[in-house]
Amino acid sequence: MKIAVGCFHQESNTFTPLRTDLDDFVLFAGSEAIRPLEQAHPALSLAHEQLSGILDVMRYGKAEVVPVIFANALPGGVMKRSAYERLKEITIDEITRAMPVDGVCLALHGSTYVEDIGHGESDLLASIRSVVGKDVPITCCLDIHGNITRVLASCADALVTYRTIPHEDAYETGGRAARILLRILETGKTLHMATKRLPILVPGEASETSTEPMKGLMELARTEESSKPGIVSCSIAMGDGGGDYYENGVCTIAISEDSFEVASAEAQFLAGEFWKRRNDFRFSREAYPVDRALDVALSAKERPVFLSDLGDDATGGGTTDSTFILERILNRNIQPVLLGPILDPVSFERCVERGVGSSVSLEIGGNLDHSSPPVRVECSVLKIPASKSSEKTEESEWIAAVLTKGVTILLSSKRIGITHPSQLTALGYSDLSVFRIIVLKMGYLFPELEKVAPRSILAISPGCADYVSEYARARYRKLKNILMPTVNDDSSLTFPE
Repeated sequence: MKIAVGCFHQESNTFTPLRTDLDDFVLFAGSEAIRPLEQAHPALSLAHEQLSGILDVMRYGKAEVVPVIFANALPGGVMKRSAYERLKEITIDEITRAMPVDGVCLALHGSTYVEDIGHGESDLLASIRSVVGKDVPITCCLDIHGNITRVLASCADALVTYRTIPHEDAYETGGRAARILLRILETGKTLHMATKRLPILVPGEASETSTEPMKGLMELARTEESSKPGIVSCSIAMGDGGGDYYENGVCTIAISEDSFEVASAEAQFLAGEFWKRRNDFRFSREAYPVDRALDVALSAKERPVFLSDLGDDATGGGTTDSTFILERILNRNIQPVLLGPILDPVSFERCVERGVGSSVSLEIGGNLDHSSPPVRVECSVLKIPASKSSEKTEESEWIAAVLTKGVTILLSSKRIGITHPSQLTALGYSDLSVFRIIVLKMGYLFPELEKVAPRSILAISPGCADYVSEYARARYRKLKNILMPTVNDDSSLTFPE
């Protein structure tokens, strides 16, 4: 069996002024597409893990693997059409060169939005289908926050999504997609896939799978998949809060080896169960407006308290240059605090030029996210990258640190999300207890960060990645017929009837 395998990962936020370009991607083509998997690092991306899961199952099944593309970018703005067209061209050229193939297995995000085109994964799969023909099976694994469009579903034989929020099963999900593809090829049986969309969006921070109702809904999906006759796979896609485009929202996916009717009934059943529990959603951890979040953190016995700058979440497409929380902390003279990284290439370069130990006046942030202005500070430079070479290979080489009024501010020359404690260790912050509060440009903490956080609080801040405030709900233009929740004082959510 000859299987074309690839990865295309980019989550688009339609509310940010950022645009995702080709140089935002880690990109490898052809036989080089598996090279990123050889770089062992504790903070490897979900894209790496999905592709690894696919490859391991394929190798175990003794399939001949033909790598096509590895393209992975940090969540950001709408993708430039020229960048997308280039990645699609590479993908199509490599698959065409590999033909004939027996199957295609792809690791996708599912929420890429492209200028003038729309849903990127739908367009990509339609193009791949036109190359391989209608009889070659295509299976894909997706982020649970992917969008399942009609075109995407019509071009794939099987779509499977993560079952965890935060995401801890990317590797397993890649393996699920690969096993389904091998099953099709080994048995010769046609699979039938059905989807059912619900007109609601739930914030990721209110749908973590360790708590109800998502815990029970995911357990139900697993039980249905393992015990119901004729059902091969059950998945739930949550949609993407940063995507103001049609066909966004919760969608159930069921795959049957018996008939489309069986698959459709299962997708309807799962959707019905989800709908019944829509008003059970709540934030899985403390969530407050910014000043109240700071008050709670200051009164906490735990140290440090991790505060998530929800509206400027790097992994949700935030610009990472909002200064809203920084300004509140400085005005209230809260210390000691570690905060960032704030995207500010100009301030970063000034720190590099002046050197460690020097005093410098900076106007930090506020250049992209206009929910907050730049903040003027007098500070001392604590850290600059060891190398001044433009050929930076380590993430820490893009970050400088300054100190002002007891607040350590991380400044970056490119957008960076802190998702793993090793990133802080690489910056010299291994003993986090020296800080009273640590503010990161995040939503929910990723699993490894959660382990080292004595307490974590979501600060509902303004910004491009704010999907929960009243202001944020008013920004949606195309999703007029979708229900957005109201956040109650007790952190629960209520959907309109």
